Amino acid sequence: MPNKCCVPGCTGNYKTGKKIQVFSFPKDAEALKQWLRAIPRKDFVPTSCTKRFYLDASET
Repeated sequence: MPNKCCVPGCTGNYKTGKKIQVFSFPKDAEALKQWLRAIPRKDFVPTSCTKRFYLDASET
């Protein structure tokens, strides 16, 4: 389960924010497209922390 909300302006589950239930992105491609359209972030691509860590580490 993810730790923090990715919706702009939401501070849920951040140190200063309210504790809320958050959900992982769906694996189904069509459901994922719908979720991404509902999140108002331009060019947002969800990634797992592990994948992001390895990508960042390989660039340094």
